[in-house]
Amino acid sequence: VLELDFEPFNASFPRPTLSKYIGNGVEFLNRHLSAKLFHDKESLHPLLAFLKVHCHKGKNMMLNDRIRNLDSLQYVLRKAEEFLSTLKPDTPYSEFEHKFQEIGLERGWGDTA
Repeated sequence: VLELDFEPFNASFPRPTLSKYIGNGVEFLNRHLSAKLFHDKESLHPLLAFLKVHCHKGKNMMLNDRIRNLDSLQYVLRKAEEFLSTLKPDTPYSEFEHKFQEIGLERGWGDTA
């Protein structure tokens, strides 16, 4: 008989306390992880490094050279979210691609607004 004790892993695992998150685990984890990431800026450095070097077939993906540090990334992500909220959700990326490139974002964030 093999017995596994997973209890030590449960201590740090987030648990939903609001009933609206029951059955919405992905949304709950996204909110939890986002809050944790933006609370501890040091933990974002590896993410920024990954996003800056991510490319496909020689083309930059996610970020271009206009994003130089975490502050500029956070600023641009807020601006992008504000801009996208003015568009219909099914607006194709091609219609706002140049706007994204101007602020430092490249392909890889999704096909539509």
